[in-house]
Amino acid sequence: MFDAEGSPLNGTFVGQSSFSTQTVVRAVNVVKVRPDVPIELLGPLGCGVMTGAGGVMDTLRPTAGASLVVFGLGGVGMSAVIAANLVGCNHVIAVDVNAHRLEMASELGATAVVNATDADVPSAVRELTRGGADYAVDATGVTAVGLTAIESTHGQGTTLLLGAPPQGSELTVPWTSLLRGRTLRGAIMGGANPRHFIPRIVDLVAQGRFPLERMVTYFDFGDIELAVRALECGDVIKPVVRMRH
Repeated sequence: MFDAEGSPLNGTFVGQSSFSTQTVVRAVNVVKVRPDVPIELLGPLGCGVMTGAGGVMDTLRPTAGASLVVFGLGGVGMSAVIAANLVGCNHVIAVDVNAHRLEMASELGATAVVNATDADVPSAVRELTRGGADYAVDATGVTAVGLTAIESTHGQGTTLLLGAPPQGSELTVPWTSLLRGRTLRGAIMGGANPRHFIPRIVDLVAQGRFPLERMVTYFDFGDIELAVRALECGDVIKPVVRMRH
């Protein structure tokens, strides 16, 4: 990619970031989707939605009736909540410090919410699930929260790390936290195959079963700084910046 003067541009976060109106991509990176869903609604599928929903549906693959707790209710975490509800989890617990996001999680499929500012989260999850969750998803990238997620599962539970912490971050886990059989794993982009996963989610969006439109807030391109601030303070879940024609 080059600017108007021909100098190369960098900063292509996970190979998908661009403010260009046109771009050249490898054929292997292109996924064809059905034309009856607004294209501007589908932008979050390439990262946040695929990471959160894919982490649940393609990596953890919980069976119906399982219990799952999600930490962090941005685009990744909220997608995990929706996916957990879709696959039939009996307990879908959402954890965050933002009351607005907790309320939305309840509307999008969470059976219980926990505000981490005023609760002992592992104890609350154990009480709600009668012993600990089968699965935990960390979508925060905060090392302390990752450890809390592990402690919120029962002795044979599985924790999936999906957050993106600062480079060089380390997670220290007490030996006894894993000794009884807990599993700790990570996944890039939720471990999903975009060529199969994205059309699948688009079908669910078209059917009204994956309410992606509830997560998205649109901003004009000139308001991009406003979009960033709204995301950082938690006012919106997934800001989408679009050009008006």
